[in-house]
Amino acid sequence: MSKTPKQILLIEDNHLEAGEVQERLKLDLSGFELSFTVCATEQEFREKLAGSGLGSLDLAIIDIILPWAALAPDMPPMPADVKEGGNARAGIRCKKMLLENEATKAVPIILYSYLDEGALSAPEVDGAKFVSKMSDPAELVAEVRKRLTSDLSPI
Repeated sequence: MSKTPKQILLIEDNHLEAGEVQERLKLDLSGFELSFTVCATEQEFREKLAGSGLGSLDLAIIDIILPWAALAPDMPPMPADVKEGGNARAGIRCKKMLLENEATKAVPIILYSYLDEGALSAPEVDGAKFVSKMSDPAELVAEVRKRLTSDLSPI
């Protein structure tokens, strides 16, 4: 395996689950040097994407249901698409933004959610691999390994 650093974007609002994913991948993919950029909200992701705070990515793992922003008195206002679509498909918007961005359009994407894949439409999943959080964690590890060891473009 390669010790070339691999940059993974993890969009996950639950900090315990984000930590578990990072630890599992580091443990099971010890042949790789993994570096994570973690975004807990859609707003944080949008800021990093707009400001080139994502760097050069090798993979994105995205939860589907995400809050717009951290609750705070100075919380940024929701854009129209967020107001219209709500948080139930925030990760789908993040996926779409990655695929439409020139710098990230070739980054492989894994949608990682408790939602049932059958609850998603084909266009929502298009361009990504879906892995259920209810599945064996080895499934996520296998999908990540597959994408880090090949030149897979978006699904």
